[in-house]
Amino acid sequence: MKRTAISILILTLAASSLVASTPTQKPAAMTNACVVSLEHINGAWRMKITCDQGSGTIALLDLAGAKVFKGDGVFSKWSQRDLNATYDSLLAKDEAAMEYLQLG
Repeated sequence: MKRTAISILILTLAASSLVASTPTQKPAAMTNACVVSLEHINGAWRMKITCDQGSGTIALLDLAGAKVFKGDGVFSKWSQRDLNATYDSLLAKDEAAMEYLQLG
C-alpha cells in the first residue's frame, strides 16, 4: 500500500512538473558548476550542484523507462531538455575521475 501511494505521488509530481514547466526564457548559463553529491534516493538519483548563480538539485526519475527530471533551487524553472543536458554534462565521463568513499 505504501509503495503504491509513493508511486502515485511521484507520478503526480512528475506529470505536474512536465505540464507546468513551460519557461518563457532560456535559463542563464551556469559558470563554475561543481557537483556536491550524487546520491540514490527513493526511486531517483539526486545531484546537488553549486555554481556562481547559486545552488540547487536535479533529480532524475526513471518512470516506466522514461527519464523525467525535477529541478529545485537554481534549476526550478528549467525545461526537461535543459535539465537533461546539464545533468549529463556534469556526470563524470571516465571512471578514473570519480572519487569513491573508503568505508571501513
